[in-house]
Amino acid sequence: MPHTPGPWAVSQDALWFAEGPSVRTPARHIARMWGDTPEDQANARLIAGAPELLATLETIANMPCNHGPQEFCPREVARAAIVKATKEEP
Repeated sequence: MPHTPGPWAVSQDALWFAEGPSVRTPARHIARMWGDTPEDQANARLIAGAPELLATLETIANMPCNHGPQEFCPREVARAAIVKATKEEP
C-alpha cells in the first residue's frame, strides 16, 4: 500500500489529549507528537519531510554507480534506506 501523498506539514493544532505538534496534509493527520520539546519538534519536521526524502532516495537509487567499490555506491545506500522505509524492493 502506498503512503499518503505529500506534501506533509508540521501543524501546531493543539488537542485536549496532546500538546505537541502534529504532521498532516490538508485532508488528514499523519502523526502526533505527545510532547512539545525541541526533540518532539525536530521529530515532527523529520516525519513531515519523509515524502520528499523518499522521492530523493528513489532518484539516487536509479542513478548509475561508476565510482569505486559497490558497497560505497550511493545508489546501494539509497536502495537500503528505501527498503527500510517501505519494506518493498525499489
